[in-house]
Amino acid sequence: MTMADFQAAGAGNFYYLMNFNDFPSALIVLFQQMIVNNWYVVVGFYVDKTGNSMATRLFFISFWIIVVLILMNLIIAMVLQIHDGLQEANDEKFRQIDIRIKLYNELKDSNQEQLKQKLRLAMRTIVELERQLELEEKDEKNAILLPSQQIEK
Repeated sequence: MTMADFQAAGAGNFYYLMNFNDFPSALIVLFQQMIVNNWYVVVGFYVDKTGNSMATRLFFISFWIIVVLILMNLIIAMVLQIHDGLQEANDEKFRQIDIRIKLYNELKDSNQEQLKQKLRLAMRTIVELERQLELEEKDEKNAILLPSQQIEK
């Protein structure tokens, strides 16, 4: 296939590079099909050149279904999942650092008696927060139950 073949078929400039004559050119064609960039021009040209072959149409349609609809969505889903995991890990690290800074600022200028009082207060606060979390977890479990199941309990 030459540039003259593509121009005779009505394709614009540089479409003559879209061929399967060698491996790099085939990769360019498949990449162009993957990003769905004027795909109909190349498919139409190949359908015309192969004599309106159903196999050519089937190849390009199956390539589009497998690569564009399935593989690209899987890759995007993996990237988003990894990003969310990293974001959660970073949020947890920043939360821990923030707690350490607050604790340091709270304790840095205290004498021993003040430290004991602050630690007692912190322990009470932790116990209270744990109780609140337990109550929230029970409320979430009850919210999931049907109303008839909540009455039975």
